[in-house]
Amino acid sequence: YSLAVFSRVVLTLTAVSRILFFSRDMTFVVLHPIQKRPQCLLNAAYRARGSALCVQCFHNKARHHEGVAGVDLMALESGGTKTRTSQSQRHQAVYKKSARPPRVTGEVVFGLHPVLLALKTGRRELFSLHVRGSKLKDTGRSGASSLWTEILGLAEQRGLAPRRSSLANLDHLTENRTHQGICLDASQLPVPDGHRLLAASESSGVLNDRLWVLMDRIQDPMNFGAVLRSSYYFGVQKVFTTRTDSCRLSPVVSKASSGALEVMDLYSLQTPAEFLQVLKAKGWWVVGTAGVKQDGPFEGGPRSDLPWVLPPPDKPDILIVGNENQGMHRELGAVCDSVLSVSPAASSDLIGSLNVSVATGIVLHELARGRTK
Repeated sequence: YSLAVFSRVVLTLTAVSRILFFSRDMTFVVLHPIQKRPQCLLNAAYRARGSALCVQCFHNKARHHEGVAGVDLMALESGGTKTRTSQSQRHQAVYKKSARPPRVTGEVVFGLHPVLLALKTGRRELFSLHVRGSKLKDTGRSGASSLWTEILGLAEQRGLAPRRSSLANLDHLTENRTHQGICLDASQLPVPDGHRLLAASESSGVLNDRLWVLMDRIQDPMNFGAVLRSSYYFGVQKVFTTRTDSCRLSPVVSKASSGALEVMDLYSLQTPAEFLQVLKAKGWWVVGTAGVKQDGPFEGGPRSDLPWVLPPPDKPDILIVGNENQGMHRELGAVCDSVLSVSPAASSDLIGSLNVSVATGIVLHELARGRTK
C-alpha cells in the first residue's frame, strides 16, 4: 500500500513538472469584457497600470512583470473598473522619456495673441520661441491660420528661429496652462514710474490724453488682465497700478488680457492719492467706483446710480477701480469728483456685487459713450 501511494505521488509530481516545463512560454488568455476577444490577462494589468515594462507571459513575471504588482487580476477578468491616468500624468510620462526641457532665460509668455503682440511691440527682449511640432507642420499648408503665419513671419523678422517642442515640454514651461501650442521666452515688461510721467508732462504733451484708468490694489491676475482688455477696447490711453498690494504683471495677466498687457501704456504709483491731487490741479476729473453697500468718505458727494451724472465732456477723466474685496481705498475716495455704482436689477443677499472687471467694462462703456454724444 505504501509503495502504491509513493508511486502515485511520483507520477503526480512528474505530470506537474511536465506541465510547468511545456507551459513556460504560454500566455494566460482571458476574454475582453467588452470586445469579447482574447487578451493576455497580465497585459490587461499592464495597460491598467500604464507601466512601461514588457509583459509576455506568466512564468517570466519575475523578469518582466514588476509593473503589475498590486493589480487585482480577478477584477480585470470580471470586467472590473480599470485605473486611468490623467492627462497631466500621461504628459509627465512622455516628459520623462523626452529631452530635457528648454532652459528659461526670462519669463514665458504663452498663447497666440500675447506672443503675437509681444513680437509686434518689441517692448521685451526676446530669447527663444517654442512651437509645438504639429503647429509648424500646419503653417506650411495652404489652409494655415493667418495668425500663425503672422507670428512666424514676425519671429523671422526679429531673427528668432522657432524651436520645435513637444506638448510635454510646452506644458512644463507654462505649468500646464492653456498655451495654444506656442511659448515665448522673453524679458519682463518694464513698468515706468507714473510720478515721473507727470513731471515730464508739460514738455511731452501727455496731458492731451482724455481717459486714464487707475487700478487700486487689484490682486487677481485674471481680473487685472480683463480690466486691461476692457481698457484697451474702450480707448483708454494709459493705465496705472499701485506699487504695493497689486498682482505681478506676469504672463498669466498677459494671457487673461488677450495680449493687451503687451500694448497698453502701464505705469506704477507709490503714492496714488498724491498723484490724483496733481491731476486735479491740472484740470482732470477723478471718477471713483464703489459697490452698492460701500461706505465713503467721498468728496464728490453721494454715489450716483444709473442713470449716472457723467463728467463734463470737456474735461479729461481718470477712473479708479478698487480692490476685489475692500473696494477703492478711502484715501482715494476722498479725492474723487464723482463716484459711480452699478446697481443690481433686484436686491439679493447671495450675490451682492459684480466682478471688478465686469463693472469696469460697464463704466468705461458709459464714459466713452458720453464723449461721443
